[in-house]
Amino acid sequence: MLRVVRGALGVMVLLMWLLCGGVVPAGAGAVEEVGGGPGVSAAEVEAFYWYDPEEPLSPVVVSVGRTQWYDEYEVTYESLGETVYSHFMLPVSSVASPAPCLVGLHGMFSRTEHQFRTMGDFCAKRGIAVLMPSMPFHHRRTKGLPLIPGQQLIVGRPEAVQVNLRRAVLDVRRAVDWLSTVPGVDAARVSVSGASLGGVVAALAFKVEPRLARGVFVGAASGVAGILESGDIDLLDVFRAAARAGLVDPEAFVEALQIVDPINVPDAWPRPALLINGWSDAIMVKENAMRLKESLGMAEQLWTTGGHYVPLYAAEYLIVDYLLGGEEVRVEATGGFAFTERVRGVEAGTDNLWVDISAELGLGSAGTVAEHELSVPMVNRTVPMVVMSEDTYRALAGTIEGRHLPAFVYVVDEDSCVEFVAALAYAQVLGMQADPQVYYVAPVNGVSGGGEGGDQGSDHQGGRYAGYAEYAAGTLRPFGVNQAMNTIESLMKVPGALGATGAGRMAVPLSIFDELHMFGGAGAEDEVGKWLLENIAVENLEPIPWFPDYPCDNPRWL
Repeated sequence: MLRVVRGALGVMVLLMWLLCGGVVPAGAGAVEEVGGGPGVSAAEVEAFYWYDPEEPLSPVVVSVGRTQWYDEYEVTYESLGETVYSHFMLPVSSVASPAPCLVGLHGMFSRTEHQFRTMGDFCAKRGIAVLMPSMPFHHRRTKGLPLIPGQQLIVGRPEAVQVNLRRAVLDVRRAVDWLSTVPGVDAARVSVSGASLGGVVAALAFKVEPRLARGVFVGAASGVAGILESGDIDLLDVFRAAARAGLVDPEAFVEALQIVDPINVPDAWPRPALLINGWSDAIMVKENAMRLKESLGMAEQLWTTGGHYVPLYAAEYLIVDYLLGGEEVRVEATGGFAFTERVRGVEAGTDNLWVDISAELGLGSAGTVAEHELSVPMVNRTVPMVVMSEDTYRALAGTIEGRHLPAFVYVVDEDSCVEFVAALAYAQVLGMQADPQVYYVAPVNGVSGGGEGGDQGSDHQGGRYAGYAEYAAGTLRPFGVNQAMNTIESLMKVPGALGATGAGRMAVPLSIFDELHMFGGAGAEDEVGKWLLENIAVENLEPIPWFPDYPCDNPRWL
């Protein structure tokens, strides 16, 4: 039923296009060219994307809020006589040291100005300023009564589409003009990123704007001809049907758009670029994604087995890591906690991304540093966090490893109040909105780590795990997380709670959890693992706020 409705909508769009004169009749010859096809010259590109940088920007900056990590503003500026609406996040750390900045572009048919906000929040918390402009014909820049949000950007006469994409690129260049004047922004470290069509526009802007330091293109590809031929969406099906009926001349359409196709724009100023693509992408097919990569002088490309909707959470860590050149990233949290993140490389065949975290422990622990690990899921849903010790993770490995667990898995050194609260503080940094927000799994009998001696490996059927007669699994809802942190902080202030040297650790009180489940007897580890898999299932999770209801194809890294 959904495909029938979407197909009907595509027919309506095409009819509107025909009524607007948006076709090139077959046999009518090529439309007037601005650039000469695959051999578009640097001179043609320069002339086409030229603008007057002396034209007034007339920026208006309005404060709309503040978090402990960044200030947020609404910013408008002028570009080609039109007002561009954008949101801007400036890290508070920029007062002491100018921050690198990212211009982030949303995808096609975006219904909300906040579509890039999740990525912006992630970056700004890690010291990267983010400007998120609305592309032409989207959001407050909508004109008329479109059937689909933003449709006029790419639906219409090829000459009009050409002009629209040029405008989108020059909006980015004007954004760079403004950012170069902003105190707290490092003008030498302004980069650009985008997803889907936003990635295509970002790639064009990257090639024509030498001031952009780096580019990251997610779910993007190149080659108008290839997209029209191979892209699997209803609107393209309608276009191809019109071509077969002689209503559209696809060759003339493609020819008219050569200069707004990043595959044809020379990479005159090679700089680092990262592409993240899905091998099974039916819209930006792999051959075209490869061509985009090959057209860039210093590009890397990462692949998942999935489709067009690249996993958001893994992409966030990878993008920040790439923008900062692999530097360690430090982010502060409440309660005196701070975290230094180091992203590991992607591992082929896995369905997660590992991040090493050095946690500076608060709550009176005198800056003690613990080494934690974070498994980042590859699913586009609002996911919870599962907290467990390294030993518990190994004990459950037989059930949960190699299975798709759509959750952040935060692995602590040991089961103790201070390390558990560190995990909760990190959950707050992530800003997750799942309900329950946090799961905690720990052995009840004894301290995680087992008895003395025994097998130190991952064989949880015996050795060090043989003494675990029972596990507890507690859950915390979003409001319960704050309450649990406050309760544990009060307990930790009791004299002697940490021991004379700070080496002692209080066990996590099970009374803090909203719900508590107990598992005992032989095979308890398997039962815990099965319980996690049943309760944290994709079908139980809500879509990410401000994003479409992405399909969940459970991708892995290639």
